[in-house]
Amino acid sequence: MIAHPAPHYAARLVLAGALVALGLFALIFPDCFLGVGGYFKLSGNLSREERERLERVLTMRREAEGSSRAYGRYLAAACFVLAAAELIPAVPFVLPYALCCLAFAFATFLSYLQIRRATERRVAPLVRRSPLSALPLIAMAAMLCCFAVVLPFIVYSSERFSAAAVAFSTLILGWIAWRIAVAPALLFGKDAAFEYAVDQRLRNARATTIASLACAPAVVFVAFAAPRLAPDLAFYGNLAWPIVLVAFLVSLVVSMLPIFRRISFA
Repeated sequence: MIAHPAPHYAARLVLAGALVALGLFALIFPDCFLGVGGYFKLSGNLSREERERLERVLTMRREAEGSSRAYGRYLAAACFVLAAAELIPAVPFVLPYALCCLAFAFATFLSYLQIRRATERRVAPLVRRSPLSALPLIAMAAMLCCFAVVLPFIVYSSERFSAAAVAFSTLILGWIAWRIAVAPALLFGKDAAFEYAVDQRLRNARATTIASLACAPAVVFVAFAAPRLAPDLAFYGNLAWPIVLVAFLVSLVVSMLPIFRRISFA
């Protein structure tokens, strides 16, 4: 039995504002999550020659992968439409946010497919590398935790579709993170040391970033959905949000480590 929700006007406005903000962000930075350059902004400790070599390799990488900016624009359009839907009283107020998470997962999936096509033209390195070096067990545990916490909400009719959308988006993003972690290296054979270093940084940073983004939908969903549970389920609601919050924070810290780590060209 689920408690009948109040109109939740304030919550609708907050979520609508969040969707508009996400839409603007996706419009201004359409390839922010799977782009190339953003993961090398902190590489300021390189010599001039190293910087030039790095920029040449990054340019080759961008050209090989192609642009995924169109997917970011599609996501922005979806965010704006769903923000408007958030203001319709007949629409469950968590549902537009949940559908936005699904739209983000789908846009990321399309971007991943584009990257995967580029790796089909690779030169494989002679070095064996473990997926766990790009996607640590703690990041995978965080994603699994968020997925497991959201899943029981599907049982409750008022949250069924929203919970299913959030859980599915977490599943898609988790799968993408794993596929990036196990992807073969994309090398061009022109500057092997730098190409491999760039590939390693992109692999590690992308996999952990997507893992962190896989955890994020659960935090917002549980924060808004848990208070709507019936009183006899309040214990689960009170316990669920701290769990997903800690999981997300852990995944966020893990995702930041590759970006701050010094690039090794050895």
